[in-house]
Amino acid sequence: LAAARAVLAGEQTTRITGQLPAPDADPQAMATMRAQLESSVPELFSPFRIVEAIDACTQAASLEEGLRQERALFLACMDSPQRAGLIHLFFAARSPHLVPGVENAAPFTQLALIGAHPLFDTLQQAAQRAGITLTPTADANTELCLLAPGVDTSTCPGQAVTLALRPLTAPISAAIDKDIDKDIDTDLPSASLSLVLAEHGAFHELVNHHASALDQQRAALTLKALRASVVVTRSPGVLSTLHDAAAQAPAQGTQTALEQASLALAQQGACYRESDIDLLSVEALGYPRH
Repeated sequence: LAAARAVLAGEQTTRITGQLPAPDADPQAMATMRAQLESSVPELFSPFRIVEAIDACTQAASLEEGLRQERALFLACMDSPQRAGLIHLFFAARSPHLVPGVENAAPFTQLALIGAHPLFDTLQQAAQRAGITLTPTADANTELCLLAPGVDTSTCPGQAVTLALRPLTAPISAAIDKDIDKDIDTDLPSASLSLVLAEHGAFHELVNHHASALDQQRAALTLKALRASVVVTRSPGVLSTLHDAAAQAPAQGTQTALEQASLALAQQGACYRESDIDLLSVEALGYPRH
């Protein structure tokens, strides 16, 4: 405001941006930034183009030439497959908890958290605001039983939907064999749903073994209300299959193994949306985001 008043008073003149001199070149700053990018994000495309655009503005003969170079670099970024990948993931994360074809579903309001698990503490913190009642044991009013690893489904009444928590490192194939690991929930196949707990990322996987689509949707909405983000899938599940494929692959072949397993899962119909596989691969298993 003071500058505007100075211009009106004739004490200061305005400047035309296009007539300003180019900033002084700083080759060392450009080299330092490129080295930093090579060290931190060598696989990314756009950050290097940004450095090129800044460097070009110090060398262009005119504003018009600098703008042409900047626009060319911008269009190159727009055409980059990395941009398409980021947009794809953005939309994939919008509603991965929705089961196609299910409408007017509501969260369960009477839950039993049976056993002990750190996730239960997180759910407790959001329950009151969500209007959901959590109890440590099941009764005739229980609609959904969440079972900690190692807890038998027989602890739940017949009317309740059963949801078994399962660490990502405990695949269903192993859970069926009691001799492999005594701590794995050997009763897992009898649970209607399982929640595969990802160690990294924002999403767990809610796998439907033999629940109705409505029950899976209600369970997903319940977890969402309790601030637990999930991706809904079908048995045998996405994360455990991808995790096993990556674990069995050589160190340099992990990405290829994930891609091959993803194609097989899509063909088997293990996912409701192919983008759900991509989302879980990136968020939970470290597949390149770009």
